[in-house]
Amino acid sequence: MLGATNLMRSHTQTSHIRLKRTFVVVTVAREKFITPGPKKDTKKQKKIKFDPTDELWKSDINLNEDITKALGGVALLEKERKSGDPFKQRAYENAIYIITSYPARIISGAEAKKLQGIGSSIANKIDEILKTGTCESLKEKQEDAELFETFSQVFGVGPVAAKRFVDKGYKSISDLANDPDLTDMQRLGIKYVDDFKLMIPKVEAQGLIHYVQDVLKELSPAYIGIACDGHRRELSETNSLYMAITHPNYTSSPSTDPGRLLLDLTDALTDLGFLTDHISSGILKYWVRWESIEGSTI
Repeated sequence: MLGATNLMRSHTQTSHIRLKRTFVVVTVAREKFITPGPKKDTKKQKKIKFDPTDELWKSDINLNEDITKALGGVALLEKERKSGDPFKQRAYENAIYIITSYPARIISGAEAKKLQGIGSSIANKIDEILKTGTCESLKEKQEDAELFETFSQVFGVGPVAAKRFVDKGYKSISDLANDPDLTDMQRLGIKYVDDFKLMIPKVEAQGLIHYVQDVLKELSPAYIGIACDGHRRELSETNSLYMAITHPNYTSSPSTDPGRLLLDLTDALTDLGFLTDHISSGILKYWVRWESIEGSTI
């Protein structure tokens, strides 16, 4: 009787092994890795360890590309932040590695959390991605990037100032206009932000240049004003006009005031109503240079 009992137990064990092998072959991958057995209230559920050498982990297709792409954006955002946490960044990168190789579609954050290396924070992000298609932090980053681009288009606003305005929470050019710390150049840039975007047709540009040349001749017949840049290259339209202005009596000497020559012209154009605003004024070391243009390729 004892022998029969042992034989029956041995047969049962053999059958169990054979059934288990069959289960591994035909089951959906998620069921193998995720589906828990009978819950035991006294023991914490064991995490499933990622083993990249396991054949069942290998997949030619990323079935969770939307999740890994969004998590990749969050990881990059964490990396770019000055106060970013390198451990968080590494955790996101590890989660992306695991989920990319996972051979089944993840349908919830709770399911992903059962994989070793994915905690509650990332699981919550996955739930958000599955529900909305993105993460709130990524949406905020995209909005900040668009605002940065908008503010950078204002004349006088460089990358540092644009980022500072974004960090202050400004959402529009109108918000920017109320900033108490704007420079005079930035205020003019805001005032004419739409005008600066307009292109000047070639015919109109020629008329403006001829007007300035006529004013120069009234100041002194010896003045020479030549169009440069886009108009010089015969472009059909341009967004700005550049002119090289010189005078044959100018010589490079300590007694010469090159700024006065330019200011004579700008004062005359302002009095005539041709110039409405000065974006910058004053003579800087490299801002105004008077040189002979004889033989120049300007």
